[in-house]
Amino acid sequence: MKKRKHWKINRHVYLQRHIALEVLAYVVAHGRWPHGTDWLNEAAAETYVPLLSMLNEIVDSGRSPRITVGVTPVLSEQLADDGFQIEFTAYLPEGSWGECGYHYIWLNQDTEWTWKLIYADEARMQHLTHLLRDKSDTKLSRMVTQAGRELLLLQSSDWPFIISTTHSRDYANLRIENHHESFTRLADMAEGYDKTGDLDPDDWQFLLNSERRDALFPDLDVNWFIDDHTPS
Repeated sequence: MKKRKHWKINRHVYLQRHIALEVLAYVVAHGRWPHGTDWLNEAAAETYVPLLSMLNEIVDSGRSPRITVGVTPVLSEQLADDGFQIEFTAYLPEGSWGECGYHYIWLNQDTEWTWKLIYADEARMQHLTHLLRDKSDTKLSRMVTQAGRELLLLQSSDWPFIISTTHSRDYANLRIENHHESFTRLADMAEGYDKTGDLDPDDWQFLLNSERRDALFPDLDVNWFIDDHTPS
């Protein structure tokens, strides 16, 4: 990145200079390293993307950055190249904010059982959403919606994190089991009601209790769970 004038990156001030982004050579389709696309990948990862992210943050804060960014024709052509876009995606390392930058804190031998429940319930939730298609049954809608809330609570990344760090592990285990059991009962209720039109009073009371206990996401739209590739 070449700076035509002195400029300063600061989240709390406006950028008031001109910046020219350029690379010194055409590197696409010339291998990876040392003079291939990794040169461009590094420039994009370390300079171009952070710069754009910073400018977006300034705009999101309601300010207008007074800055002109110039992109040379050589760079513009390479950034638009399909090959570069594929290689850049592969260049970016996978990681997380978890221990050592990996996913171990959420997926390990102590948490594996939780993901089996989550994946099964996610698949079932997709089928539940299809029960509401072309229907306007309020009771059925409430059951499926509450099942969605229980699923979102079950999916919370806090639970496997707590299990892996051993702090309050029993509490995390209990929350996972409770939300899974609540989801399962609500799903059973919805599927049974859809077939027969009948709902046991105890089941109706369970729905009311669940809605009071786990009342977050009041505007939850179960259509968000729909996968168009899931058979109805």
